[in-house]
Amino acid sequence: MYLGLLEERFPDLDCCGVIVCGQVDESLALACKMSDRVSLMQYQMQLVLTDYNSG
Repeated sequence: MYLGLLEERFPDLDCCGVIVCGQVDESLALACKMSDRVSLMQYQMQLVLTDYNSG
């Protein structure tokens, strides 16, 4: 829907979308395969703690 709204508002631009999520569910992956205008990206996070007083 969002891409449709962008295309209507900016008809001279080529619009594409990126879905970013922490976990990809099978139905989302299959839905994204239906369009080459939507990319699916999965993020990974890492928390690193350093001792502030020792450095």
